[in-house]
Amino acid sequence: ELRIVGDPDAEDRYYDLSLKALGKNGSYGNFKASVIYHFPGAYDFNRIIDFPGEDTFGGQIGYGMGHQNQGGAFVWDDGRMKGARVAILGNGAFAVENVRSCAEYGAYKVYLVTRRKSMPCP
Repeated sequence: ELRIVGDPDAEDRYYDLSLKALGKNGSYGNFKASVIYHFPGAYDFNRIIDFPGEDTFGGQIGYGMGHQNQGGAFVWDDGRMKGARVAILGNGAFAVENVRSCAEYGAYKVYLVTRRKSMPCP
């Protein structure tokens, strides 16, 4: 649970954060903080899924996260995007950015493939 304590303009305003440990006997803890940061370390590693036919596909396959040595590099400006039909798997902010990039580089059609019917999260 997260509560904001204090007036919106008060310098001593803070977050009162209640946490419960995972598991049956998880204990509670209350913390007061003036700033909450989110460091999603797991987002830095690609979730590599081998789809049938990748080895014979012949098109470009890229991953939205990671660095070049993790398979994250994707070449946009080599001319292959112009007139291409593109499928982007996911509905997060990076997926939405890639829809825009595909359009900027001349893709004929872009499909955004998601697990849920909800709106993409820009």
